[in-house]
Amino acid sequence: MVERPSDPTTVERLRKLCAGLPGVIEKQSHGEPAWFIGGKQFATTADHHHDDRLSVWLAATMGAQEMFVTEDPQHFFRPPYVGHRGWLGVYLDADDVDWDGLAGMIENAYRLVAPKKWLMANLQDAHQRMKDAYWKDRDIATTVRIGQWGIATGRAIKDKDAMGEVKGMAYDLGSFTWPGWDEPGIELTPDLIVQGLAAAEINLAYGGILRRADLPMSRAHWLVGAHQLAAGDLGSAVKELTIAEELANKAGSKPDELLCRGYRQLAAGEGRTDYDATLAALRRLEGGEELVGQLQTAARVLKLAPEE
Repeated sequence: MVERPSDPTTVERLRKLCAGLPGVIEKQSHGEPAWFIGGKQFATTADHHHDDRLSVWLAATMGAQEMFVTEDPQHFFRPPYVGHRGWLGVYLDADDVDWDGLAGMIENAYRLVAPKKWLMANLQDAHQRMKDAYWKDRDIATTVRIGQWGIATGRAIKDKDAMGEVKGMAYDLGSFTWPGWDEPGIELTPDLIVQGLAAAEINLAYGGILRRADLPMSRAHWLVGAHQLAAGDLGSAVKELTIAEELANKAGSKPDELLCRGYRQLAAGEGRTDYDATLAALRRLEGGEELVGQLQTAARVLKLAPEE
C-alpha cells in the first residue's frame, strides 16, 4: 500500500493553489485532501487511489474534459465517479506539469462551483484589495493578480451587478498599468502594460454593454487611446481619443474634453500652437493646472511632443 501523500511536495504545491482562493475549506474526502467553497467540492486529489498515479480531479466547463483528454491524454483523463459530470482529471506526476495552466483550471473550477452571492461579495472585496495593493502597498504585481482574478470571476457570474464591478475593476487595472502617470514606486514591465491595455478594452466593451452615459464612455475610450499612445500605435490612439473628446463635449465636461484634445494632439503630432492653446484653455479652468501637469508628464514619459 502506498503511503499518502506519495509526493508531499507536489501535494503541498497543489494545496497552495486551491486553499489560497478566498473562502476555501480543505476537508478529507474518501481519504484524500479535497477543497470546498460554499459547502461544494471543486477539487480533490487522487493519490494512487484508483490507479498508480497522482492526480487532481477538477470541476470543469462543459466540453473541456473531452477536449483536453482527446488532445493530450498524457496529462489529462476522465476521472471515475465524477467524469460523467464533466470533471477533468489532471496528472500531477508527469514530468512537465503546466502549473500556471493548472492554476487557471483550479480557479475556473472554483468559480463554477461557488455560490453566486458569495462570489459577488468577494468580487467587491477583491476590488478594494486591488486598490489597496496599488495605493498603499505600491505592489503592482499583486494589483494585477487581484484585478485579473476579479475580472475573470465577475465575467463568470454573468449578472448586471457583477458586470458593473468588472467594468470598474477593468478601468482601475487599465489605469494602474498605464505608464503615462509616472507613478513613484510603480515599476511597469512591458507584459504588465499589455495586460493593462486588455483591461482597458474590457472596460470599454462593458461600458457599451451596460449602456453607460457619455462621460464614462468618454473616459473608457480615453483609457484605450492612452494605452495605444503608450504602445506607439498612434493611428489607433488618435481614433479613440477623438471619440473620447467628442463624447466629453456631448457630456458637457470641458476639463475632459480639453484633456482628451491634448492627448489627441500629442498622438497626431499636431503643431505647438494648437497644443499650447489647449494647455492655456485648461489652465483657465478650476483644477486645470493639475490636468496640464498630467499631460506634460505623459508627454515626457512617452517621449511625445507637438511639432514646432
